[in-house]
Amino acid sequence: MKYRLSLLFILAAAAGLFLSGCRTTPKADRRLAKYAPEVSEECCLLFYKSNRFKLHPNRQYAVFNTTPIQLPAPPFYSSEKVYSVTPMTLRNIIDPLMTGVIPAKKIRRILVDPGHGGHDAGAVGKSSREKDLNFLLALEIRNALQQAGFQVIMTRNKDIFLTLPQRVAMVKKYGADLFISVHHNSSKKNPQAAGIECFAPRTPRPEDTLLAAMIQQELIRFTNRPNRGVKFANFAVLRNNPVPAVLIEAGFISNTAEEVLLNTPQWRKRAAYAVANAVRAYARKR
Repeated sequence: MKYRLSLLFILAAAAGLFLSGCRTTPKADRRLAKYAPEVSEECCLLFYKSNRFKLHPNRQYAVFNTTPIQLPAPPFYSSEKVYSVTPMTLRNIIDPLMTGVIPAKKIRRILVDPGHGGHDAGAVGKSSREKDLNFLLALEIRNALQQAGFQVIMTRNKDIFLTLPQRVAMVKKYGADLFISVHHNSSKKNPQAAGIECFAPRTPRPEDTLLAAMIQQELIRFTNRPNRGVKFANFAVLRNNPVPAVLIEAGFISNTAEEVLLNTPQWRKRAAYAVANAVRAYARKR
């Protein structure tokens, strides 16, 4: 009897150690299993063909290939050391980035929106105003997109003020299939801040996420500027837009050296070509 009790105790203890070991071994939620996750204490790596998505424990920034992705909600890393993400993050961010699969719709007409205008100058640098830089870059983007075979409409063709609802209303008015808003950044707290970032809506559709990522990747590839990544925000021109929409922050007007670059026609042409190249590739996925 004592032998039987001792054996049961040993088996129970062994089972407890086994289960305990399972609980302390980092894992990925079963919904992420399709991406063959490699999991450690430091990160969770997801793989699909040549793509890689890197999640960090309870950190809002992930990395898609080489592009930082500011997730709307950080991945959850539980006390059992299991990585998981929200259904929206998986469905509308990770899935479209990894697979490149989005709803099919032909892209013919694009609305390009130079931010600010009129009495709204936007950010102001040492030698330039954001509204002017937005317009000059938007013109180059229009030209590059037209050369790529797209129909392009500008929300403004001169220095006038438009409300945010007026800009979005033009999507339906002109039957646009994509919306690209052009802006330049500024930071009073950090005058050395530099680089490019692209925004998609805070609650993105898969097509918003993929478009923002493709434009961001091409902008960095062609301009070699610091990669500030893809972010998600509640901007009105994104939130209320009926078609895939992105907002580009093409550089920091508050950074003296970058402001000089942003005023260079050659740089604007490279940036515009990058945007057109990304949109052309995106349209082929539809």
